[in-house]
Amino acid sequence: MKDNKNHKQFNNYSKFQNKPLVASKGFNKYNKSEKPHFQPHHRKRNDDFDDYEDDEEYGSFKNFEKINRRNETAYGGKRKTNKSIKPANVCIIANFRSPTFTGRVGTSILDSAKKQNLLFAASERRSYAWQKEFILPESVNKTLEQPDVSKSRCYVSTLYSFVQEHAGPQDSWIASFDPMNTDLTQLRRLQRAGLVIVPSEKHAQACRKAGINAQRIKIAPIPVNTDIFNPRAVCPEEYLNKKDYFRIITSGNPLNRKGLEDVLKAYIKEFKPTEKVELIIKLTHLPKIKKDFAYEILDFRKKLGALNSMFAKVTVIDSTLSDEDYAGLLASADVYAAGNLAFNSAINVREATACGLHIIGADYLSSISNLPMNTIIPVKTNVIDMPKGELYADSPVIKVHQLDSQGLSYAMRKAFNAKDSLRGRKAGIAASFKNEITWDELARLVVPTPKEE
Repeated sequence: MKDNKNHKQFNNYSKFQNKPLVASKGFNKYNKSEKPHFQPHHRKRNDDFDDYEDDEEYGSFKNFEKINRRNETAYGGKRKTNKSIKPANVCIIANFRSPTFTGRVGTSILDSAKKQNLLFAASERRSYAWQKEFILPESVNKTLEQPDVSKSRCYVSTLYSFVQEHAGPQDSWIASFDPMNTDLTQLRRLQRAGLVIVPSEKHAQACRKAGINAQRIKIAPIPVNTDIFNPRAVCPEEYLNKKDYFRIITSGNPLNRKGLEDVLKAYIKEFKPTEKVELIIKLTHLPKIKKDFAYEILDFRKKLGALNSMFAKVTVIDSTLSDEDYAGLLASADVYAAGNLAFNSAINVREATACGLHIIGADYLSSISNLPMNTIIPVKTNVIDMPKGELYADSPVIKVHQLDSQGLSYAMRKAFNAKDSLRGRKAGIAASFKNEITWDELARLVVPTPKEE
């Protein structure tokens, strides 16, 4: 087995027992995350957009306002009034160095707004999926270097991120949250926002239930750049499917709500090592070492490190990929497995569909992802109680929809048996994907032109 820093074939499975790892060289070498510089106007959070992480400076959240006042002149804090700089219409606030919803949407809006010569500023927030090595376009880096002299703000995040941010009537919020199981207390934080942009009618219904004025709600399914995400995307050389395996791919953070462990267990249960099938798990990162976060999958490092040739092939990729390389990886697969216990924006499944993949996922997925039913291989779900703190940091006990384990295994087998048909329909599936709104249109929603002010 060829060892590779970015491509780990783990070779020591022991039925998920908590035994020491025996894995490919370098598996236990992790860079200790540097303590981030303080980013005012938000708690130090872990977000997949989700979840905070306390440290010595923050201690308890009681110290937040004092720290915020101390740093009020830093970017993202008190707005600077340098009269030599022309005020922007809006400051876009997001976790830009993240491959997740907040980073992808925030960066795309900045890029589109710049191309349209709209007046905007940007302020970065660091959270769970923030990656130091994540490469931003030079135009975004330059924007982040400028002071915030904006008239209003647009927050791009999940509902459970940026919890100290309070949007006012002049501000907007591009929000993602699970509309099937929503904590209305959190959702009511958006009641004063002038505009709340959500991905689907299901999300809008939850907003109205929380008392948000219906006239302030705009439905805008997250656009996908089909110039990048399409069946013709080129897979990186190191991940090429050279032996023509049937590829099942899933991606996300190692969070409980992503359901990655459910996908892994269903796959191992269903397939034999002699079958030409491969499960690719594309992680943003492996679980944070020595953190033991309740909302991360318990012992996921050990479970992944224990895989070997006694079981069907599993490939784990935890390196940072460019959009182009990630799109190529998706296009090299045959089907996408969405094991989520809770969906926020469903951006991953939309990108996978744009690459021509059928989606194995919850039977309600079409209603929150705005994808055609014929692109989804539905799996029934069972409602379970997620214990306190396991969905995201400080989450209450909340009901989630978990994929039925037998149904998930059956859907994988069904896809495998129909592999020739699935491969032949890739172009048709990609063609059925339609962006209901473009990035340019979304940018103009939150960064109005002078005539629209």
